Amino acid sequence: MIKLEDFSLKGYKTFRGRDGGGFNATLMLGKKAIAFLMDEGSGGEMRVEWKEGHWKAPQNIVDFLASPESVKHAVEREEAFRKQYGFGDDQPLPTAWEPTDFVEYLIEKHEDAQAVKKLAKKHGFVFRVKNGPPGEYSFYKVPKGHKWTKAEVDKLEKQAVKAHGEIEVLARPAV
Repeated sequence: MIKLEDFSLKGYKTFRGRDGGGFNATLMLGKKAIAFLMDEGSGGEMRVEWKEGHWKAPQNIVDFLASPESVKHAVEREEAFRKQYGFGDDQPLPTAWEPTDFVEYLIEKHEDAQAVKKLAKKHGFVFRVKNGPPGEYSFYKVPKGHKWTKAEVDKLEKQAVKAHGEIEVLARPAV
């Protein structure tokens, strides 16, 4: 059975297009390439070229996108969007993902992971305020070369909770 964690992007490259940013990537299912993804950055839609079926997603992917695990993530993403932008409450929540929406979700997750990695390298302690806007991170800059103790890292986390409420820690200094 396919799980969300089985999907990844390989060779993700961004570039400037005529009307915004574009990208190329390969969509992987485990170690197997299943689609080529491309956005030309010309204002048009992203293209997904499936290895099997060309423009139509293979049946096992369609089945996964209608599975309860997948739909749970689709609903969470839609609810976060509605909360952030304040509209769409009159529309029904998704019961399955369209393949392009799912690919956009994977790209967002990939870009989030890259952003956290970059922030962690520069600042050390990175967190997200729970129920805050998606893609918005907070951080505490920590001195480079400092040998952190568990007590010091715990103190940083307590400071963040006191200042921001409930948080999700995304990166912390090595202990």
